[in-house]
Amino acid sequence: MVSVLAACRRVADDAALVRADALMATVPDSALRLLDSVAEATDSGAHLDAANRAYYGLLRTQVLYKCYIPATSDSLITHAREYYSRHPQGDRLLRSVIYSGTTADELG
Repeated sequence: MVSVLAACRRVADDAALVRADALMATVPDSALRLLDSVAEATDSGAHLDAANRAYYGLLRTQVLYKCYIPATSDSLITHAREYYSRHPQGDRLLRSVIYSGTTADELG
């Protein structure tokens, strides 16, 4: 039963991240709210696997930039960049490198 619930949770998180990614270009504030809900669920005990943690880190960094919220840390994007360096997926490695640079620039 626990593994069935965990498997369902994994699908829901992945779907939420994919939805946030789709919203990013047109309504980044909605993407931010969606990512906040993913973070709240994770804080409540739900777990993201390594791939989804990297995807979340990339999306969170990207949405903060698009919403003009200054970066306060580079830990999320660093994790994403390192993950996608080992496991390239589409344009995610490129995006993680780009947003790693924008975050470094914001942090000085």
